[in-house]
Amino acid sequence: MMNIILKISQLAGRVEEKRRWSEGIHQTVEAKEGLKIQADSIVVAHITY
Repeated sequence: MMNIILKISQLAGRVEEKRRWSEGIHQTVEAKEGLKIQADSIVVAHITY
């Protein structure tokens, strides 16, 4: 059994591997489900057009 939270793309309906919700939302879901709480990802760069 996998003890991790996986995001599902609303458009494609596929698992978005290595993607996490921001602003503590992912940690909140992990806590609610009794899972080990992982640290937030760090954004290294943004690209704008």
